[in-house]
Amino acid sequence: MSGQAAILQIEERSLNALPSLQTVYLDGWILRFADGFMRRANSVNLLYAGALNLERKIATCEAAYRDRGYPHGIVFKITPLTPPEVVSALIARGYAHDSVTSIQTADLSHPLAAAQAWRVEIASSWSDAWLDGYFRMNRADTTKRAALVRMLSAIVPTTGYAQIVHDGAIIAVGLGVVEDDMIGLYDIVVDGGLRRRGVGRALVSRLLTWGIENSARTAYLQVMDENTPAKALYAGFGFTEAYRYSYLQRRFAATTP
Repeated sequence: MSGQAAILQIEERSLNALPSLQTVYLDGWILRFADGFMRRANSVNLLYAGALNLERKIATCEAAYRDRGYPHGIVFKITPLTPPEVVSALIARGYAHDSVTSIQTADLSHPLAAAQAWRVEIASSWSDAWLDGYFRMNRADTTKRAALVRMLSAIVPTTGYAQIVHDGAIIAVGLGVVEDDMIGLYDIVVDGGLRRRGVGRALVSRLLTWGIENSARTAYLQVMDENTPAKALYAGFGFTEAYRYSYLQRRFAATTP
């Protein structure tokens, strides 16, 4: 599979792994809306070549997010699939780069060493306890809980919700999504007071093993480029960078009543 085709495959699986609440298709572009929760679920994804006028397409996207009252403005996800002329046009309109993210992949054909230090539980669906741990450890906006529940409930591929419980409290959570022969790892988070104790390694090891048990042969994940500890953890499982993406964002001017 060529580089561009492999990138498209991962991007499509990423969209399936976190469905937005509303989706608009515009000449090869995918506009996603999810009540403003999670930037990747509220961004314009440019996956396929189109034929419409570029400036008109951008203006149509801007109007769609402005009309929905998005306080952060509009965000375009920029990948190696994005034509350079689109990037140039967005920058000319005042968009600024933000949040470089590394997409990494690993071959799962080799056996994984079992992590014995921590017991990892995996369920096929989310629970209130899993969500509590997710919001607490991510310090996420709890007013968006209902939006996340709707997104998670809409996932079609096979899901595995992992958690580690210690002294009666959840200290780590993660999500694995298997589609065909690939598993994507999402929302890996460990309690800040228990890092560097093998908790994250145990969680990732069990999720990858669960993926293999569900026919996965390749794994992928996304990690912020500046997150050196996480990148070191994933490197221990054979993850290497496949490509990068970033965002181009433009905030809307405030309107006076």
